[in-house]
Order: sequence, then C-alpha cells, then structure tokens
Amino acid sequence: MTTDAHRPTPPEEPITPDEQPSPSTRAPETDTPPAQRRPINWTAWLIVGVVVLALSIGIVFFVANVLPVWWANIIGNQVDKNLASGVLLGLFYGSVFTFFPLLLIWQIRRPKLKWPAKIALIVLAVLVAVPNLITLGIHVGSNAAAHNAQRILGTEATWFGTWTAYGALLGGLAFLALVVSVAAFRKRGQRVRQLEAEK
Repeated sequence: MTTDAHRPTPPEEPITPDEQPSPSTRAPETDTPPAQRRPINWTAWLIVGVVVLALSIGIVFFVANVLPVWWANIIGNQVDKNLASGVLLGLFYGSVFTFFPLLLIWQIRRPKLKWPAKIALIVLAVLVAVPNLITLGIHVGSNAAAHNAQRILGTEATWFGTWTAYGALLGGLAFLALVVSVAAFRKRGQRVRQLEAEK
C-alpha cells in the first residue's frame, strides 16, 4: 500500500501561446506616417509683399505731399491772421502734444506690462504726437508741399511754428518735473516705511 508521500506528482501542462497574458504596459503599435511640412506658398507671399509695398508708398506720398498743406490750412483757419491766436495755439499744441506722448511712453517702464501692451503704448504715443510731428516736418521739409505749407503758415498763422516749439519745450519740462516729483515722492515713502519698521 503506497502512501501520499510516495505518490508521483502529475507533470504540469505546458502553457500555449494563446493562454500567455499580454503585458498591459505595451503601447499599441501604429503605422501613422510622420507629419509632413506644407510647402511654402510663394505666390501668396509675393502678393502680400506687393500690397504692403504699395500701401507704404501711398502712405509716404500722403504724408509728404498732402498732409503738410492740409495741416497748414487747418491751422491757418484756426489762427486767421491773429497774432495772439497764433501764440496761444502754438503753446497749446506744442505743450499738450509733447507732454502726453512722453507720459504714455513713460508707462512702458511698468514691469507688469507685456510687450504687446508696450508696443501699443508706443504707437499711441506717436499718434498723439502727430500734430507736432507734422508741424516739425513742415519747417524742416524741403519738398514743394512743405514750402507751400510754410507760406500758408507764414501768412495765415504767423508765430504759430515758433510758439509751437516753445510749447514743446514747456511740455518736456513739465514732464521732467513730473518724473522728478514722482521719484522724490516714492523715495520719501520708502524712507517713512523704513523709519516705521525700525521703531
């Protein structure tokens, strides 16, 4: 009589490939081809370049040949050969349209502003300064439109150009005074906070 200790163990059945577990971490293989770069449409870029060039030429022509005479006529109608009006309007245009563009550009120093906002401030400052820029272009210009504008201002708005320059100087000085005052105020505030912290 045989005991259980001497009973032979049955051989293990081999595991077939269908019964082997597949690893769950294996990623499925795909046959997706790599993305291909689209060819550059040179025709579209050529059209865009031609349009931009044409617009640039048109803007330059307008600024150089139309804008000076148009601005001189506007100022001539406002002054109407009155010397006092020429002085007052020159001071107004020169100071206002110098002070505010500088004030806008000064905001660029803020660290929280992103580059799009800074570029927008620069563009806005240039637009605000357009009256003074046109007046400056009339007095330093050498083309026919600038000479015609100079004659209009000389007869219809005497002293406007000179007092515009004085007004621009006043606007620059006012902006400089504002910067110095703000810096002194901030320095005083920091000093007061330091003294309060030491108590």
